[in-house]
Amino acid sequence: AAQRLGDLVVHVGDSLLHAAATIAANLGEANKRFSGKSILLTGGAGILGTQFSPYFLSLNEEGLLDRPCTLHCLDNYLRGTPEWMEDFKGRDDFRILKADITKPMELPHCDFVIHAASVASPIRASIKAQANRAPKSPSRIRKDRPPMAEV
Repeated sequence: AAQRLGDLVVHVGDSLLHAAATIAANLGEANKRFSGKSILLTGGAGILGTQFSPYFLSLNEEGLLDRPCTLHCLDNYLRGTPEWMEDFKGRDDFRILKADITKPMELPHCDFVIHAASVASPIRASIKAQANRAPKSPSRIRKDRPPMAEV
C-alpha cells in the first residue's frame, strides 16, 4: 500500500517488511528485550510509525521472541488512518489508539515508550506560533537590529 504524507509518498509493504526483518536479524539477541512486552508508539501514523510498526510486528511473525510483544500505535489521526495500518487491523499484537498527546488520557500499561509524535510541518508551526505571540510594545523593540525575514 502507498500512503501520501504531504508531497512524500511512503510505500509500505514487502520492502518495509523485508527491511524490518533485516533490522531484526542484525539486532540478534537485542530483540529479546521486547519479549512479552508492551510498546507505546506515539505518532504511530507518521513516517516513523511507518518504520517502527513493521519492525515490532516482524519480531512476532519471525518468531524471534519467546513471547509476542504488543504494539500500541497512538496518534490523533487527523489525516485519517493510513492505508498501511489496514493490513495490521485485527491482529492480537497491534492496537490503534486515537488521542491527542497534548491532552490528559488513560493509557494501557506499557513497558517501552517510543515518542515519535511531532508537528508535521515545523516551519508552519513556527510561523503560526509567532503569529499568535503578543506584539512587543514600541519601547521594547530594538532599533539597532534588522527586522526578521519572513519565512
